[in-house]
Amino acid sequence: MNKHILKRYFCGLLAGVLTLSLVGCSKEKTVELVDKPEQATIIRLYSGGGNFSDSNPAKYWSDNFQKETGIPAVIHYNEEGEYYAAAGQDSRTILRNRIESDQPDDMYIVQAEDMIEFARKGYILDLSDFDFVGNLSETARQLSTIDGKVYCLPLVYTGFGLYWNVDLLAEHGLEVPENYQELIAVWDALVDKGITPYAGNMDYGLSVPAMCLSLNAVYGSPDKDRLLADLTDGTTPISTYARKGFEFIALMRERGYVGPKTGEIKPKSEEEAALFQGGKAACVCSAGCTVLYNDPEATGFAVKMTGWPLLEDGYISVVGTSKKLCINPASKHLDVATAFVEMAGSEEALVWCTDTGKVSAGKVNDPAKYLETEKEFDELIQTPGQIPNTDMNLKLNLWEHVRDISRLVVTGEISVDDACRMLDEKQQQDIAANASSGS
Repeated sequence: MNKHILKRYFCGLLAGVLTLSLVGCSKEKTVELVDKPEQATIIRLYSGGGNFSDSNPAKYWSDNFQKETGIPAVIHYNEEGEYYAAAGQDSRTILRNRIESDQPDDMYIVQAEDMIEFARKGYILDLSDFDFVGNLSETARQLSTIDGKVYCLPLVYTGFGLYWNVDLLAEHGLEVPENYQELIAVWDALVDKGITPYAGNMDYGLSVPAMCLSLNAVYGSPDKDRLLADLTDGTTPISTYARKGFEFIALMRERGYVGPKTGEIKPKSEEEAALFQGGKAACVCSAGCTVLYNDPEATGFAVKMTGWPLLEDGYISVVGTSKKLCINPASKHLDVATAFVEMAGSEEALVWCTDTGKVSAGKVNDPAKYLETEKEFDELIQTPGQIPNTDMNLKLNLWEHVRDISRLVVTGEISVDDACRMLDEKQQQDIAANASSGS
């Protein structure tokens, strides 16, 4: 952070004690960081929803902001994204409308899909010179960077892997597979016994394995930067790599690996959870630290989490960051917002705010927080070569494109060749859109 900004702001500011109060309606909460709110600065954070004001980061900020910065402030958490969700309004659309309507948000939580657009339009501040950038892990920093500039502080780092029903496998003389050959052998054996191998949904349940197989040759290569550049400008058709992923999705359909009825499970549905928790499927894809699948009382069987055993010699996963905290460059309280983000990105804050079972976006992690069933997976997602769910420098919306096309492959509506052609067309459309926007 620019130290002179913080130093200027210290002048005339009073210290205070912490209180927490709920105001207005259910969509907005106010956290008072001083005992004299009338003497404090009000800063507004659009968090979108999910009761963010009750989260670990919000609690840490409440306890430490004034103590660490000396700045008295009142934080308004706007959570109307969830409040209006019942009416069919998307949280991302609400945020975009607020920005374009000049709403007084000082900071906001931005989803990865919107980062490129917001950076291009000047909706988010370049944070490259902030001190917190040095506290981020290499991967978390890459996932926050567009054209060499860091635009957000990621509060959560996670990966998509597989939860396995260890007892179900053991009952049939099988073990958790550790590579591609073993995965196919285990899934074939389960199909022969009339057991659904994979409770896969029609969202990330398809895009994760497809992207792992498609892009491992890129992100696992020592020549990664050149390969990515060739994909970004269209020199290399994306199908050059994606075919392998679509072939795997087609294989899941042909051999009956995914169920209960191929391609009918919606993301995060009760059906998907019930299938795995009820002992009717051997594995399910999810992000780490899903209490639903870790609770012995809920499952009644031993669980282990791994990456996807899709490599010849081991596991791989799709990784990503979420809760991307950004600053509105038009904020009327830029000094306070700047100090706030620096505090939130301190090494201590990043470690403290990480829930049990999750990995910090920072360089430093506390292995004592890892769940025993997920320890190996947590270590995996911090190693080089994992597949980012949204590489903002690639500027291709592969996460959504691969998902949408994989849905058609897994239901048999299109062939692998058709899928490759469709994805190549999407690649060219994204390139054209980026060129016309000047990004």
